[in-house]
Amino acid sequence: MTGRRFFAIIWRVNAVVLLAFGLLGVGVLGTAALLFYKDSTRTRHAEDVARLNIGGDITSEASLGRFEALPRTTVLRAPLRVVQSFALGSGSKDASSIRNYLFYEPDTRATRWLKPSMDSLIIQTWAVPENESNEDPSRWVASIYAIVSSDTSGDGALTDSDQIQITSSKPDLISKMPQPRESS
Repeated sequence: MTGRRFFAIIWRVNAVVLLAFGLLGVGVLGTAALLFYKDSTRTRHAEDVARLNIGGDITSEASLGRFEALPRTTVLRAPLRVVQSFALGSGSKDASSIRNYLFYEPDTRATRWLKPSMDSLIIQTWAVPENESNEDPSRWVASIYAIVSSDTSGDGALTDSDQIQITSSKPDLISKMPQPRESS
């Protein structure tokens, strides 16, 4: 009789242990499934990528960035940033890029874009110092821009893997422009 009671207690303990491990396993699998679902449906973000509208819905939102003063001039410069959103499998993807720079001269109220159109991607900007030994940012004489204008890799997007063009601008670029005429 005592042997039977002993085995009954062992079976009950065994059942409780199996139940605990079963609930723990279901909890781990549930958590893993939830994390996988969140990861597969989240919005992915890419910098310095401009998708070309090749099939599918792409929404674009453009915004002018913060103006910065160009050294040794009264000219201000602000980047035009475009964020594109599109469906990607069960989630979505945002691709942001700088498409152009706006130069503004407050004294004359003159404005000018670096490029005449917004269909390029500016992947990097460098300041050119006055001389090799001078790294003071207030002593630079020009800006150099690395620009992608066409999809040479054929992947449907403008990225740094495409052919890059180099262009430059001087800080006093806009101050030499003629003043705008007053409209009457």
